[in-house]
Amino acid sequence: MVRRGRVADLGAVHDTAKTGVGIASMGVMRPDLTMHNIIPVVMAGVLSIYGLIVAVIIKGSIDPPNGNAPKYGLYTGFAHLAPVCAVV
Repeated sequence: MVRRGRVADLGAVHDTAKTGVGIASMGVMRPDLTMHNIIPVVMAGVLSIYGLIVAVIIKGSIDPPNGNAPKYGLYTGFAHLAPVCAVV
């Protein structure tokens, strides 16, 4: 099972791999434009960091269950899933 913070990391890994292939082919075809194509790789790293920050914020809002606290319901689960899906 994939944990909350890892979903954004998987998306960032996928984006980095796809843009890495593009940069490699661009380096062969047009070496002068290689530095312009590094921007997607940097943005994929930013996406990963943002996903980890969202995961830490969500983790801080989840309390361990005890007898008096309300349960972690469906609405709260979807409310915590929405920011992760927005990042990916």
